[in-house]
Amino acid sequence: MIKKLIFIMCFVPFPVFADELKVLPSIYVDNEIRENLIKYPEIIDNGYVLIEEERIAKLFFSPIPPDVNFEIENILLFSWSGSGQDEIEHNRDEDGIYNFVYKRGLTKDLVNHIKIYVLKKNDKFLFHRVLN
Repeated sequence: MIKKLIFIMCFVPFPVFADELKVLPSIYVDNEIRENLIKYPEIIDNGYVLIEEERIAKLFFSPIPPDVNFEIENILLFSWSGSGQDEIEHNRDEDGIYNFVYKRGLTKDLVNHIKIYVLKKNDKFLFHRVLN
């Protein structure tokens, strides 16, 4: 007699932690704004802009990302052009401060980058550049 094993699979979603950082796809940035961010990077002080109000977000996003609640969250937007290997890494230190680190890539190609993060209103962050 052949015994059949029946596997019951349960899909349990991973919990979303309250202090987890949300990363949004850059598709929310309006194409015209995307071009202006790349052409005129001086409008972003130190490589990023903090968007704290829905009114300001409407200038950058079309549509505004649906999972952002401006009563309790801010958007942090990075925009730059550089090597295709460029990246922004982030971590949260023991004091609860998010550290965003720009690392320049080594390839000679020119790529436009946009990274969008959602922070809680009371979250603090620092932006660092590592130019190697």
